[in-house]
Amino acid sequence: MDLKKRNKKKENEMKLRMRLKVLGDLKSGTSQATGNPWKMRNALFEIVDADGTQRMNVICFGDVCDQLNRTAVQVGDELDVVLWFNTVQGRNGYVHNEIRLSSFEFPTSQTSQS
Repeated sequence: MDLKKRNKKKENEMKLRMRLKVLGDLKSGTSQATGNPWKMRNALFEIVDADGTQRMNVICFGDVCDQLNRTAVQVGDELDVVLWFNTVQGRNGYVHNEIRLSSFEFPTSQTSQS
C-alpha cells in the first residue's frame, strides 16, 4: 500500500458526539506546489460518552474552517462530528496518523451553550 496516496473511502470515517475544548487560531497561506490558497486550524475535542477523559487533536481544513466561523461554534459546545482517519508518510519517510474534521453539526437535542 502506498501511504502517500490518500484513501477517502467511508471506511476511514467515524461519527462521534464530542465537546469542543480548544479551537486554535486560523492559519492560512498559499501552496508552494499549486499556488492555491489554503487555511487550517487545530481543535481539541473531548469524547462526550467516554469513560474517563478521552481527548483528540483534530485538524480542520478549508470549508470546514469556514463552517466553524459561520456557525459560531464555541468552546464547550457539543457537536456530532465526522472524523476522517489517514496514515501519511512524509518526504523524510516519517509515518504519522492524521485525524481530520470532515463535517459537524449541532445535535438536534441541544442548542449552542453560552
